[in-house]
Amino acid sequence: MHTMPGHPGSGLPEGRRGLSLIELTLALSLTAMAAAGLMGLARMASQAAVLVGDGLDGQQGARRAMERVTEELRWAETVVADAACAPTGLCPSRVRVRIPSGNPYRRAESYEVVFQYNPRQREIERRLGRGVNNLASRIDALEITYHDAEGALTLIPSEVARIRIALVARARTSRPVYMESEISLRNRRGPYTPPTHTPAWRPSPRGHGEPVPPAPTLPPGPPGPGEAR
Repeated sequence: MHTMPGHPGSGLPEGRRGLSLIELTLALSLTAMAAAGLMGLARMASQAAVLVGDGLDGQQGARRAMERVTEELRWAETVVADAACAPTGLCPSRVRVRIPSGNPYRRAESYEVVFQYNPRQREIERRLGRGVNNLASRIDALEITYHDAEGALTLIPSEVARIRIALVARARTSRPVYMESEISLRNRRGPYTPPTHTPAWRPSPRGHGEPVPPAPTLPPGPPGPGEAR
């Protein structure tokens, strides 16, 4: 008669017997729980990486949009009344400016350019004549305010000396990124005056023939060790 391994009559040591059904089931359950935990950690790490990547994309998009708009606006000499912005000629999400000659874009030729927000496409557009260029995408909002030389808000194009731009950019799952910048028009910038430093006060030097003032007399201090009192 043959005996099965692990049977009391098989003669095998107690530690070399095979796993029972309960032990095998428990081992498989622990393995499945560990695998599920690892998969959960991997999923959380992947989601965190996506959020970080989207956040960086949103920041880069906002910075790129602001740089592309302000780079050309710094060459503007005046704000032009826009017929699409009735009745004042100024819009909160669209601005038309005149770039004078001597600019780095058309050299000896002056031109008018429009920057505007397209809410349907979530884009900032640059319009020159009939041409339209997309400067930045994933933009949720664009707000333009106009200020005079004193910094007060104005709705008269001829009084505009500074343009303040604020935009909100957002990637797919990241938080919105807010960015703001202010540009002064070229023909409204005041001349640069270096700061003047007020010299520190110093006593006037002693004139020729004036006596040297006596040294101040100090009260005697306490006697030292071994000195007579």
